Amino acid sequence: MLISKSIKYKIIWPVAVVVMATIIALSVIVYQLAADSIHEKGRTTAKLAAIGLENALVARQTTENVMENEMFGQATLVSYLVEKGLLTYETAVELSKRSGIDEFWVTDGKGQVSVTNLGQNIDFNFGTDPKAQAYEFMDLINGKRDRVAQPAQVRTVDTKVYKFVGVSGWNSKRIVQVGRDGARLKELESIIGAQPLINEIKESLGDDILFSAMADKDGSLLFTSDEATKTLGSSLLETAKGLQAKETAYVASSFQGHRVDYYVSSLSNGNYFVMGITTKVLDEIRNLTIGCAVAGLVLSIAVVFLIVGRQTRRIKLLQQSMAAISEGDADLTHRLPVGSKDEIGEVSNAANRFFDQIHSIVKDVKRTTAASKSDTETIKAHSDQTVAISREIRMAVQEMASASATQAQDMEHGVEAVLQLTGAIDETKHNASQLHAYNQTLQLKQEQGNEAVSVLSASMQRTVEMSSDVMNSLTRLKGDIDAIGDMTGAIAGISSQTNLLALNASIEASRAGEHGKGFAVVASEIRKLADQSNVSASRIQELLGAVQHSAQVTVQSMQATADIVQRQEEAVQVTSETFLAIRETFEIMNGYIGQIAVSMDQLMDSKQTISSFIQTSSAMAEESAASSQEVLASTESQVSLIENVTDLTDRMVRIMNELEGIVNRFKV
Repeated sequence: MLISKSIKYKIIWPVAVVVMATIIALSVIVYQLAADSIHEKGRTTAKLAAIGLENALVARQTTENVMENEMFGQATLVSYLVEKGLLTYETAVELSKRSGIDEFWVTDGKGQVSVTNLGQNIDFNFGTDPKAQAYEFMDLINGKRDRVAQPAQVRTVDTKVYKFVGVSGWNSKRIVQVGRDGARLKELESIIGAQPLINEIKESLGDDILFSAMADKDGSLLFTSDEATKTLGSSLLETAKGLQAKETAYVASSFQGHRVDYYVSSLSNGNYFVMGITTKVLDEIRNLTIGCAVAGLVLSIAVVFLIVGRQTRRIKLLQQSMAAISEGDADLTHRLPVGSKDEIGEVSNAANRFFDQIHSIVKDVKRTTAASKSDTETIKAHSDQTVAISREIRMAVQEMASASATQAQDMEHGVEAVLQLTGAIDETKHNASQLHAYNQTLQLKQEQGNEAVSVLSASMQRTVEMSSDVMNSLTRLKGDIDAIGDMTGAIAGISSQTNLLALNASIEASRAGEHGKGFAVVASEIRKLADQSNVSASRIQELLGAVQHSAQVTVQSMQATADIVQRQEEAVQVTSETFLAIRETFEIMNGYIGQIAVSMDQLMDSKQTISSFIQTSSAMAEESAASSQEVLASTESQVSLIENVTDLTDRMVRIMNELEGIVNRFKV
């Protein structure tokens, strides 16, 4: 199917599944968070309501305690008045009017009523009936307690709510009891009590609170928002009994056909507060979450489908371009569109680089195919020539086979020639061995000569350098000699001047007569020294002239020597190159000599074979014919193999032509 093959759907379905799983998970998480929030809100509301009930109960109890303390004070004052003998019926009635005490009851030591504001001569004894409400006050006479207080409750004699407290006598055992009407407590309880609070919760929270109530330990409802409900259900009662003080529990149930979450709190007085909150909001959140999840899923799939569709269209264009390259005339100059720098663009770039490489490879293959085709055609031509030569060889072998009989007859005439050939082969082998030895010696000499030429070349180079140094030294020497010549000329001039001065001194000495004789002697000696200096200077001039001539000749000789050395160096270079050529020649000769040695070994083997053949000439004549037939068969086999090679070469030519045709399909 297209859906299973298309990458578009292979991307969309996993993304859709992931998005679906994500949205479902988020929906479940959101629903759970909302449920937890609502449950926490319910617990908080139940706790706050329980705290309100606790406060109402405390307020109710505190009010009653205040009233109780006030009544104890009143009873104590009444007890004092009784002790002083001041309380009579009339006084009790007047005191009741002014103090707000509704009833006064004063007994003797046996519990018999002696004074009351309800009337004169009332016969009532507190201890008559142990089960009666008044019997509790007998503890004041028995000394068990010094004060007794009863909670506000309905009297057994009528339906009125009264609160009674009592104290013992001031100094004697008696009951002094005061009672007050509990209507005020009822009024207070109707304002701040548990029932008003439950009603207020119902009215304030509207439809969210379907039910709220306060129950006792047995599950009976003391206060409730629904008069039709009297007791708690078994599951609620069981949950309530398992709670610790001031602890709140949650129970999912129903109320009048509606799903309700009940929150049960344990109060400090041992009673329970129960509040039922509808799950309508949570159901709406669930439905809204499911709707949003479905809408988000549909929208996500649509967006993914659109995005993936756009990207797959690019892939489709890429596929069409690839098909155009592969199905057409194999135009390798065509390139894929890049369009962008994302992964598809990178794929296009990579494919274009691949086409560039294929383009280069196909060009090389075409060039190589052309060269291989030429070589194959050459091989085919050589194979054809080989077949022709093999066929000629086969014909020659056939002729040789036919001539083998004639050869057997001529075998005896060739014995002497074979023996001579054997001797010549031995001599040739010996000469070849000698030639190989001489060649080895010559090669060794050539290597030594090559080394000597290398040394000579180095020496010639050194000689050229030394000749250059000598030329430089001679040039400097010539300059020094020229300087000495100049100095000698100066000395000759000084000698001439000195001679003239000595002559003048002699003339002056002769003029001086006797006084100038000593000076004349000195002048004569100076003239002699001047003559000697002049002679020495002349000699030096001659020597310098000779030295300059020799230096000039030496310079010319050194120049000629340098030219000779240069030519010798060139000759040494030529000699070195000649030795290298000789070395290569020797290597070639060694190869030929090796081939000659191998051929001589083969000739020696052939000589042995021929000798054996000559010795068994008569038997070998027949075997020669058989061998000729075998050679003919081998030759025919060889011709057949060569023809097969020719066929394979033809096939290779055809394959190369087909390869050339295939490669030429590509446009490069």
